[in-house]
Amino acid sequence: MGIFKFVLGFIPYAVSWCLGRRPIIIASVIVATASAWLLIGISMGMNSTNHMAITFLGLLVTASMDPTWKIIHLYSAELFPTVVRNMARAFCNVGARIGSLAAPIIVFTRHWFPQTPIIIFASLLTIQLLIVLLYFPETKGKPLPDEITENRGDIKRLNRNEEDGSNL
Repeated sequence: MGIFKFVLGFIPYAVSWCLGRRPIIIASVIVATASAWLLIGISMGMNSTNHMAITFLGLLVTASMDPTWKIIHLYSAELFPTVVRNMARAFCNVGARIGSLAAPIIVFTRHWFPQTPIIIFASLLTIQLLIVLLYFPETKGKPLPDEITENRGDIKRLNRNEEDGSNL
């Protein structure tokens, strides 16, 4: 797993010169989400003799999230205006640490139903994918906002799109 995660972890560095942050995160989360739901299907639909496919998909879910983990630190610094950037980054880091604390508790739920942990993780990945697709803007090549008021145009555009039912 280590080498697989190591190789996939270099993807953001290798392609960030030609792709923005958003496509890298979208691709990474799509692979993780699809792998997680496929893992659920295989583990529920087959008996436990297909260990190789289950192991590979489990590793793919974990390894494909590594590019997202690396890019999200840069992305979150670019999303927020200078006046709240440090506080916003701290909030993001606290959220990540809460997730790290919750993961073992979620894994413990396998005692109720063996697929419960991966169902929870796949559901959270699906929610993350929807949030990224619907709300995350591209930040590559754009100036960092200095004031909170600089983001008002994005907020007004978002509200206008919600009123007429269109996507961003």
